[in-house]
Amino acid sequence: MRSKKAQRKKGGNERTEHLIYFESLLEDANNELVRKAEAEGDLAIGYTCFHAPEVLLNLGNCFSVRLRAPHTNSMELATYYMANNSCEFSRALLERALEGNYSFLHAMAGVDVCEANNRAIENMEIMHMQGEDKEKFFYCNLDMPSSNPVATIFAWSGALRKRGEIDGSEELAAFGERLEKATVDTLESGVMTGDLALLCKGQSDVKSVSYTDFLNAVAEKLR
Repeated sequence: MRSKKAQRKKGGNERTEHLIYFESLLEDANNELVRKAEAEGDLAIGYTCFHAPEVLLNLGNCFSVRLRAPHTNSMELATYYMANNSCEFSRALLERALEGNYSFLHAMAGVDVCEANNRAIENMEIMHMQGEDKEKFFYCNLDMPSSNPVATIFAWSGALRKRGEIDGSEELAAFGERLEKATVDTLESGVMTGDLALLCKGQSDVKSVSYTDFLNAVAEKLR
């Protein structure tokens, strides 16, 4: 009996330690795991909104970092550039950017669904708060359709391809083309979301999957 109680206590302590460790990671955007990944040569892509298709940011040697702004004591600097009645989270992000907290990033990906976030990212770009020390750093802000993953992917791929053309980055433009091909290949293999599967009713090789599972299937084609 004592042994079982001791095991349960040990298991509870381990779970608590994991929770404490996880919470500690949220204390800083440039946390231990981010620093370790960058030390191994991976590239951090910052984003601010859950509408960004995170699975597509975690391909190749890239990984996504959702920006946070813990321990923000003042937003005076950010309020100078943004209205004082605008979203406090967005102003806090800009404040931390002004302080240099996101200089570890290799790119910033925004989605056009929140005016305050857009304004914060726009100010980051105008004032070159990130990327001055990185040759291929880029900002990308997209009009994000969310009703269908194919529309979402092609919005991203088109914008990435255009960004590559503007910046003279053949790798980025080629990735946009690869992303579109992987999407088409996934559809042709019969994997699609329910709304598209309804249009293929009666075809035995069609597999209806969720939004997220479709993005994962495309990601597998890219690997």
